[in-house]
Amino acid sequence: MPLQPGQGSFQGAVLMAVYSDARGRQLADVVLDYEDRRLCSRIIEHSTGLALDMTPVRLSALFGSAAEAWQAAQALLRAVETIRVANPLRRQLAVQVLLDWGRYHRQGAQVRAETLEHLPARLRRLPGHAIGCTEGLMRQLEAEGAAPGTSELLEPDLLLLSAPLGESETRLAAEPSLVGAGLFMNLSLKLRGETREYFPTDCPLLLGRDSQCALALAGDKVSRVHGRIEFQHQKFVYIDDSKNGSYVLTGAGTELLLKRGERLILAGEGAISPGLPLAQQTGDIVRYSCRPSKLQLDPPEPGDTVRIES
Repeated sequence: MPLQPGQGSFQGAVLMAVYSDARGRQLADVVLDYEDRRLCSRIIEHSTGLALDMTPVRLSALFGSAAEAWQAAQALLRAVETIRVANPLRRQLAVQVLLDWGRYHRQGAQVRAETLEHLPARLRRLPGHAIGCTEGLMRQLEAEGAAPGTSELLEPDLLLLSAPLGESETRLAAEPSLVGAGLFMNLSLKLRGETREYFPTDCPLLLGRDSQCALALAGDKVSRVHGRIEFQHQKFVYIDDSKNGSYVLTGAGTELLLKRGERLILAGEGAISPGLPLAQQTGDIVRYSCRPSKLQLDPPEPGDTVRIES
């Protein structure tokens, strides 16, 4: 049954979600259509929440427990993944979800959550397609025995929660056997409209703002040497060497955040966005295409990018 707060003050969890959809380099103004908003409403109701606000780009809701808000946040991420797969034109659809715990007030039919006005600034500091929470919400999750297995402190009073079911790394990534079957000897990189072919003998290829890098990148969050592409075990591998991380977007719409030292096998088609999610990037984006050289192999489907566990 959906949350029905009584008159006066009460404690609860608030969820705020902001949606974005970058097509080309332009951000869409109307992200959620009517059916999308109906789906979001059902998710909130299923988690016994009370919707406060819902527009084509954002929603907010209240919940009686932190666990219910966390459940709804995970369901919203999974819904985005479903839309991405079903509609190739919406491969860059993303959502940022922030959860908080606090005191809220009801007067007549109006419900007021004071913390809502403070959440947007924190929410903008989350990576694309992620769930974050305040320390107060995390303490409540722990008290309810519903805390996620891992979390990361991004800054004071802002934690990044682990994605449900490892969705970024596994659910839409290629089977490792597919990447393991081929010899990926040719790599195409496109930067600022210019495409160049690279071979194993060209590696390592440095990416960063330093003019000596093979791909000199511009952007507010680009490190001097942001990352590098190496050829290892007959595969091209991207390795992040930066302070702000790299966002690797696959053709299937899965956006993975790589941190310093983490690496990905590049296979199929995708993009590398230094320091910022693709939807927020105002600097350079590197598009890559890597196909197997064995003629008897079928080329990998778009989005066949596989994380290498360290």
